[in-house]
Amino acid sequence: MEINEENELALFADLVEIEIGRREKRPMCETCGRPSGVCWCRNLNGEKVSTNCRVFILQHPHEEKRCLRTVPILEALIPKENCSVIKGKKFNPSRCPELKNELSNENSILMYPGQNAVDIEDLPPVGGPQLPYNIFILDGTWQQAKSMFFRNPYLRDLKQVRLSGRHISEYVIRRQPTDDALSTVEVVAVALSTLEQDWKIYSSLVEPLKLICQYQMDHGAVKHHSKEYLILTGRYQKPVGKRTYKKFKKCGVRNSDPCVWELRRNLNESEVGNREDNK
Repeated sequence: MEINEENELALFADLVEIEIGRREKRPMCETCGRPSGVCWCRNLNGEKVSTNCRVFILQHPHEEKRCLRTVPILEALIPKENCSVIKGKKFNPSRCPELKNELSNENSILMYPGQNAVDIEDLPPVGGPQLPYNIFILDGTWQQAKSMFFRNPYLRDLKQVRLSGRHISEYVIRRQPTDDALSTVEVVAVALSTLEQDWKIYSSLVEPLKLICQYQMDHGAVKHHSKEYLILTGRYQKPVGKRTYKKFKKCGVRNSDPCVWELRRNLNESEVGNREDNK
Protein backbone atom coordinates (compact mmCIF):
# COMPACT_ATOMS: atom_id res chain seq x y z
CA MET A 1 0.00 0.00 0.00
CA GLU A 2 1.34 3.37 -0.96
CA ILE A 3 1.88 5.59 2.08
CA ASN A 4 0.67 9.08 1.41
CA GLU A 5 -0.53 11.87 3.64
CA GLU A 6 -4.11 10.58 3.62
CA ASN A 7 -3.05 7.05 4.60
CA GLU A 8 -0.79 8.38 7.37
CA LEU A 9 -3.69 10.31 8.88
CA ALA A 10 -5.85 7.19 8.75
CA LEU A 11 -3.17 5.13 10.54
CA PHE A 12 -2.81 7.73 13.27
CA ALA A 13 -6.59 7.81 13.67
CA ASP A 14 -6.56 4.03 14.22
CA LEU A 15 -3.82 4.37 16.84
CA VAL A 16 -5.89 6.87 18.76
CA GLU A 17 -8.64 4.28 19.15
CA ILE A 18 -6.30 1.69 20.70
CA GLU A 19 -7.03 1.24 24.40
CA ILE A 20 -3.88 1.33 26.49
CA GLY A 21 -4.00 -0.83 29.57
CA ARG A 22 -3.67 1.34 32.63
CA ARG A 23 -3.24 0.16 36.16
CA GLU A 24 -6.05 1.53 38.24
CA LYS A 25 -5.07 3.38 41.37
CA ARG A 26 -5.90 1.73 44.65
CA PRO A 27 -8.79 3.33 46.53
CA MET A 28 -7.44 5.64 49.22
CA CYS A 29 -8.83 6.51 52.63
CA GLU A 30 -9.82 10.18 52.80
CA THR A 31 -8.92 10.42 56.50
CA CYS A 32 -5.45 8.90 56.79
CA GLY A 33 -4.44 9.07 53.12
CA ARG A 34 -3.42 5.40 53.05
CA PRO A 35 -4.70 2.66 50.71
CA SER A 36 -8.03 1.34 51.95
CA GLY A 37 -6.61 -2.16 52.39
CA VAL A 38 -4.09 -0.94 54.98
CA CYS A 39 -6.13 1.87 56.50
CA TRP A 40 -5.83 2.26 60.27
CA CYS A 41 -8.97 4.42 60.56
CA ARG A 42 -11.24 1.38 60.48
CA ASN A 43 -9.84 0.34 63.85
CA LEU A 44 -10.80 3.60 65.54
CA ASN A 45 -13.94 3.95 67.63
CA GLY A 46 -14.59 7.48 66.41
CA GLU A 47 -13.71 9.15 69.70
CA LYS A 48 -11.37 12.13 69.76
CA VAL A 49 -8.57 12.51 72.28
CA SER A 50 -9.61 14.87 75.05
CA THR A 51 -6.94 17.43 75.93
CA ASN A 52 -6.81 20.96 77.28
CA CYS A 53 -3.41 21.65 75.71
CA ARG A 54 -2.88 22.89 72.18
CA VAL A 55 -0.43 21.20 69.81
CA PHE A 56 1.35 23.11 67.05
CA ILE A 57 3.11 20.92 64.48
CA LEU A 58 5.77 22.89 62.60
CA GLN A 59 6.25 20.67 59.57
CA HIS A 60 9.23 20.79 57.23
CA PRO A 61 8.01 20.96 53.57
CA HIS A 62 9.79 17.71 52.65
CA GLU A 63 8.06 15.77 55.43
CA GLU A 64 4.67 16.18 53.76
CA LYS A 65 5.84 14.02 50.83
CA ARG A 66 6.83 11.04 52.96
CA CYS A 67 4.64 7.95 52.69
CA LEU A 68 4.83 6.91 56.33
CA ARG A 69 4.06 10.15 58.12
CA THR A 70 2.60 10.10 61.62
CA VAL A 71 1.04 13.58 61.68
CA PRO A 72 -2.22 12.34 60.02
CA ILE A 73 -2.80 10.29 63.18
CA LEU A 74 -2.73 13.48 65.24
CA GLU A 75 -4.98 15.31 62.79
CA ALA A 76 -7.51 12.47 62.92
CA LEU A 77 -7.59 11.97 66.68
CA ILE A 78 -7.04 15.42 68.20
CA PRO A 79 -9.82 18.03 67.75
CA LYS A 80 -8.96 20.73 65.20
CA GLU A 81 -9.10 23.48 67.79
CA ASN A 82 -6.35 21.68 69.72
CA CYS A 83 -4.08 20.63 66.84
CA SER A 84 -2.64 22.85 64.10
CA VAL A 85 -0.17 21.92 61.36
CA ILE A 86 1.90 24.79 59.95
CA LYS A 87 4.18 23.99 57.01
CA GLY A 88 7.42 25.82 56.32
CA LYS A 89 11.02 26.38 57.40
CA LYS A 90 10.76 29.76 59.08
CA PHE A 91 8.18 30.64 61.70
CA ASN A 92 7.78 34.13 63.10
CA PRO A 93 4.83 36.46 63.83
CA SER A 94 5.08 38.17 60.43
CA ARG A 95 5.04 34.91 58.45
CA CYS A 96 2.66 33.11 60.80
CA PRO A 97 0.36 35.68 62.44
CA GLU A 98 -1.70 32.85 63.96
CA LEU A 99 1.32 32.05 66.16
CA LYS A 100 1.93 35.61 67.38
CA ASN A 101 0.38 35.17 70.82
CA GLU A 102 1.58 31.60 71.35
CA LEU A 103 5.24 32.35 70.54
CA SER A 104 5.35 34.88 73.38
CA ASN A 105 3.16 32.96 75.85
CA GLU A 106 4.83 31.82 79.07
CA ASN A 107 2.89 28.55 78.87
CA SER A 108 4.35 27.70 75.46
CA ILE A 109 6.99 24.98 75.29
CA LEU A 110 9.11 23.51 72.49
CA MET A 111 9.81 19.79 72.48
CA TYR A 112 13.52 19.88 71.68
CA PRO A 113 16.41 18.16 73.52
CA GLY A 114 18.72 21.18 73.65
CA GLN A 115 21.35 21.87 76.30
CA ASN A 116 18.93 24.05 78.26
CA ALA A 117 16.00 21.65 78.01
CA VAL A 118 14.14 20.58 81.15
CA ASP A 119 12.63 17.15 81.68
CA ILE A 120 8.93 17.10 80.90
CA GLU A 121 8.26 15.27 84.17
CA ASP A 122 9.59 18.31 86.04
CA LEU A 123 6.87 20.55 84.60
CA PRO A 124 3.73 21.08 86.70
CA PRO A 125 0.78 19.14 85.24
CA VAL A 126 -2.26 20.94 83.88
CA GLY A 127 -4.82 21.82 86.51
CA GLY A 128 -5.24 24.21 89.41
CA PRO A 129 -2.93 27.20 88.96
CA GLN A 130 -1.23 25.64 85.92
CA LEU A 131 -2.93 26.68 82.67
CA PRO A 132 -2.90 24.39 79.61
CA TYR A 133 0.32 24.36 77.59
CA ASN A 134 0.96 25.31 73.99
CA ILE A 135 3.17 22.47 72.76
CA PHE A 136 5.36 23.15 69.71
CA ILE A 137 6.71 20.14 67.78
CA LEU A 138 9.27 20.17 64.94
CA ASP A 139 8.18 17.59 62.35
CA GLY A 140 10.89 16.34 60.00
CA THR A 141 14.09 14.32 59.99
CA TRP A 142 16.50 15.01 62.82
CA GLN A 143 18.69 17.13 60.56
CA GLN A 144 15.67 19.09 59.32
CA ALA A 145 14.47 19.66 62.89
CA LYS A 146 17.89 20.99 63.92
CA SER A 147 17.96 23.31 60.92
CA MET A 148 14.47 24.63 61.72
CA PHE A 149 15.47 25.20 65.35
CA PHE A 150 18.60 27.21 64.58
CA ARG A 151 16.94 29.24 61.80
CA ASN A 152 14.11 30.44 64.03
CA PRO A 153 15.09 32.70 66.94
CA TYR A 154 11.47 32.83 68.12
CA LEU A 155 11.56 29.07 68.65
CA ARG A 156 14.87 29.24 70.49
CA ASP A 157 13.28 31.71 72.93
CA LEU A 158 10.67 29.15 73.96
CA LYS A 159 11.20 26.92 76.99
CA GLN A 160 12.86 23.76 75.68
CA VAL A 161 11.53 20.47 76.99
CA ARG A 162 12.92 16.96 76.57
CA LEU A 163 11.46 13.54 77.27
CA SER A 164 12.85 11.36 80.02
CA GLY A 165 14.23 8.74 77.62
CA ARG A 166 12.27 5.91 79.22
CA HIS A 167 10.17 5.31 76.12
CA ILE A 168 11.19 3.03 73.25
CA SER A 169 9.80 3.90 69.82
CA GLU A 170 7.08 1.74 68.31
CA TYR A 171 7.96 3.14 64.87
CA VAL A 172 10.04 0.08 64.01
CA ILE A 173 9.78 0.35 60.21
CA ARG A 174 11.80 3.57 60.12
CA ARG A 175 15.38 3.79 61.39
CA GLN A 176 15.85 6.19 64.29
CA PRO A 177 19.21 7.71 65.29
CA THR A 178 18.99 6.48 68.89
CA ASP A 179 16.96 3.95 70.86
CA ASP A 180 15.03 6.68 72.70
CA ALA A 181 14.29 8.77 69.58
CA LEU A 182 10.55 8.94 68.98
CA SER A 183 8.33 9.79 66.03
CA THR A 184 6.21 12.94 66.02
CA VAL A 185 3.04 11.18 67.13
CA GLU A 186 4.91 9.45 69.96
CA VAL A 187 6.41 12.72 71.22
CA VAL A 188 2.95 14.30 71.29
CA ALA A 189 1.49 11.21 72.96
CA VAL A 190 4.07 11.22 75.76
CA ALA A 191 3.89 15.00 76.21
CA LEU A 192 0.09 15.16 76.46
CA SER A 193 -0.14 12.08 78.67
CA THR A 194 2.45 13.47 81.08
CA LEU A 195 1.12 17.02 81.24
CA GLU A 196 -2.53 15.93 81.41
CA GLN A 197 -1.76 13.02 83.77
CA ASP A 198 -3.81 10.70 81.55
CA TRP A 199 -2.01 7.77 79.89
CA LYS A 200 -5.11 6.78 77.95
CA ILE A 201 -4.04 9.55 75.58
CA TYR A 202 -0.80 7.69 74.87
CA SER A 203 -2.60 4.45 74.05
CA SER A 204 -5.12 6.19 71.78
CA LEU A 205 -2.43 7.97 69.74
CA VAL A 206 0.17 5.20 69.52
CA GLU A 207 -2.16 2.30 68.68
CA PRO A 208 -2.65 3.44 65.05
CA LEU A 209 1.15 3.69 64.69
CA LYS A 210 1.49 0.07 65.81
CA LEU A 211 -1.12 -0.94 63.23
CA ILE A 212 0.72 0.89 60.44
CA CYS A 213 3.97 -0.87 61.32
CA GLN A 214 2.26 -4.25 61.51
CA TYR A 215 0.56 -3.73 58.13
CA GLN A 216 3.90 -2.80 56.54
CA MET A 217 5.72 -5.80 58.03
CA ASP A 218 2.91 -8.09 56.89
CA HIS A 219 3.62 -6.86 53.36
CA GLY A 220 7.39 -7.29 53.40
CA ALA A 221 8.77 -4.42 55.49
CA VAL A 222 11.47 -5.31 58.00
CA LYS A 223 12.04 -4.15 61.56
CA HIS A 224 14.80 -1.55 61.86
CA HIS A 225 17.17 -1.13 64.77
CA SER A 226 18.39 2.35 65.65
CA LYS A 227 21.73 3.65 64.40
CA GLU A 228 22.87 3.74 68.02
CA TYR A 229 22.07 0.04 68.49
CA LEU A 230 23.91 -0.97 65.32
CA ILE A 231 27.02 0.98 66.36
CA LEU A 232 27.04 -0.44 69.88
CA THR A 233 26.76 -4.00 68.55
CA GLY A 234 29.40 -3.47 65.84
CA ARG A 235 26.91 -3.96 63.00
CA TYR A 236 26.92 -0.44 61.56
CA GLN A 237 28.50 -0.54 58.09
CA LYS A 238 28.79 3.15 57.24
CA PRO A 239 31.65 5.48 58.29
CA VAL A 240 31.16 7.14 61.67
CA GLY A 241 32.23 10.76 62.18
CA LYS A 242 34.20 12.35 65.01
CA ARG A 243 31.08 13.88 66.53
CA THR A 244 29.43 10.48 66.94
CA TYR A 245 32.63 9.01 68.40
CA LYS A 246 32.89 11.82 70.97
CA LYS A 247 29.22 11.47 71.84
CA PHE A 248 29.64 7.79 72.70
CA LYS A 249 32.75 8.51 74.77
CA LYS A 250 30.86 11.23 76.66
CA CYS A 251 28.07 8.77 77.45
CA GLY A 252 30.53 6.49 79.24
CA VAL A 253 31.39 3.94 76.55
CA ARG A 254 34.71 2.35 77.55
CA ASN A 255 37.74 1.79 75.32
CA SER A 256 37.41 -1.97 75.83
CA ASP A 257 33.88 -2.07 74.42
CA PRO A 258 33.67 -3.71 70.96
CA CYS A 259 31.82 -0.76 69.49
CA VAL A 260 34.76 1.58 70.23
CA TRP A 261 37.08 -0.45 68.02
CA GLU A 262 34.48 -0.35 65.25
CA LEU A 263 34.08 3.40 65.69
CA ARG A 264 37.84 3.94 65.52
CA ARG A 265 38.19 1.79 62.43
CA ASN A 266 35.41 3.64 60.61
CA LEU A 267 36.79 6.99 61.75
CA ASN A 268 40.31 6.14 60.51
CA GLU A 269 38.97 4.94 57.17
CA SER A 270 36.99 8.16 56.82
CA GLU A 271 40.05 10.32 57.60
CA VAL A 272 42.23 8.37 55.14
CA GLY A 273 39.60 8.80 52.45
CA ASN A 274 39.43 12.54 53.09
CA ARG A 275 43.22 12.87 52.83
CA GLU A 276 43.25 10.95 49.56
CA ASP A 277 40.49 13.17 48.15
CA ASN A 278 42.41 16.32 49.07
CA LYS A 279 45.63 15.29 47.30
